[in-house]
Amino acid sequence: MFYKITGLYCPGCGMTRMLIQLLHGNIKSAFYYNRLLFFLIPILTVFIVILMIQYVKKGTMDVNKKMNNCFILFIIFLIIFGILRNLPSFSFLAPIYS
Repeated sequence: MFYKITGLYCPGCGMTRMLIQLLHGNIKSAFYYNRLLFFLIPILTVFIVILMIQYVKKGTMDVNKKMNNCFILFIIFLIIFGILRNLPSFSFLAPIYS
């Protein structure tokens, strides 16, 4: 939707196709649809599982400073990735639609 309105790729463009390719076992194709989220989604999943375990054990989801800094770093990566994938010299970061 963002691409249709602006003509620019957002950091999440290609994510749905990436997940579909992963479900079909096409790891190489999934990587080319969204290179950053290909690596960030498993890391974020681990963080969520840690928070869920913490909630079950302690009854609260306390985010410590280290986790908070990681989330901020992920957001910074997404912003930089969203900018770079729209620059002509970084066109290889754009999702490859076949």
